[in-house]
Amino acid sequence: MIVAVMALALVFMAGAGLMAADSSADDATTSIVFDSSSVATEATVDATITFNYTGTYEQIEVTYTAKLTNSSGTTQSDAVSPSTGSLSPGVKETLTVTAPEDAGTYKLTVVFEYTVDDGDEVEVTNSASLKVVTAITLSVDLTNNSTVDITNLLLDFYVDGKKVNDDPVKVSIAAGETETASYDKYAPENLSGGSHTLSVQVNEDSLLANSITGLDDDHTFYVGHSSYSLLNVLMAIFLILIIILAIYIYRKPVKNYGKPKARR
Repeated sequence: MIVAVMALALVFMAGAGLMAADSSADDATTSIVFDSSSVATEATVDATITFNYTGTYEQIEVTYTAKLTNSSGTTQSDAVSPSTGSLSPGVKETLTVTAPEDAGTYKLTVVFEYTVDDGDEVEVTNSASLKVVTAITLSVDLTNNSTVDITNLLLDFYVDGKKVNDDPVKVSIAAGETETASYDKYAPENLSGGSHTLSVQVNEDSLLANSITGLDDDHTFYVGHSSYSLLNVLMAIFLILIIILAIYIYRKPVKNYGKPKARR
């Protein structure tokens, strides 16, 4: 009788242990958040990963392994740094992702492995998509109208009123000279075709240079074609050619090839 009771107790304890292991897995939550949903080819973007555990524990050990894959599932070498490490529950960890040279949709996959107290190791996998696009180079000519050289002027680029650069662009302009300020990492995820407004403004960390022409002005650039005027001209030429062809076909005489020759 005592042996039977002990056996039942052991079975109950084993079942309780299995239930605890299952509940520990359910108590783990993870997240992956990119600083930007799109990035230019060969540029970098930060991804913040977190691990949270809502269950009770005396000690917990958490590690992770991260990789970037393309649409075919091929791992991109050296694309994530650091690709492995340890975590503390609730503490964010930043991963730097380097975009490949080919545009497309990629996936950052992070495998979280954790051990609660003396339990078995549990694995949780999470992933997030990243769109890699071909960058658009934005540029504006700036002229220094003063008699003093301007060095290390910090600039911000705005497209349709929205700032697009994370770090300010630095430019130096000699007195009386014109320099081109360029930002070559603009990677919009969805930029409609047609005209857009570009403006360059002095960064808040830089002194304002009132003598520079080109700052704070609205400049127009086009996506898909150079301008709507050119498109309209091409459409007009095409329409004229269609009209000429129609007139030619209408006025062209019709030969009667099937009429027999008259007898002599």
